[in-house]
Amino acid sequence: MDINKNLDILNTYFIFERFTKKQRIEAANIAKVSKNLEELKDNLNWDYKYKNIK
Repeated sequence: MDINKNLDILNTYFIFERFTKKQRIEAANIAKVSKNLEELKDNLNWDYKYKNIK
């Protein structure tokens, strides 16, 4: 996912999920390897479940 092209979508998603600044940075790093928003959601669920990102 190109973060620069999807910045509005990502910001809206981060606000909707009420991410902290640290969580937004982690999610942005994960977004770089995600193909779209749905894959990003799946990747975030996996990371939160198994890596316990806080």
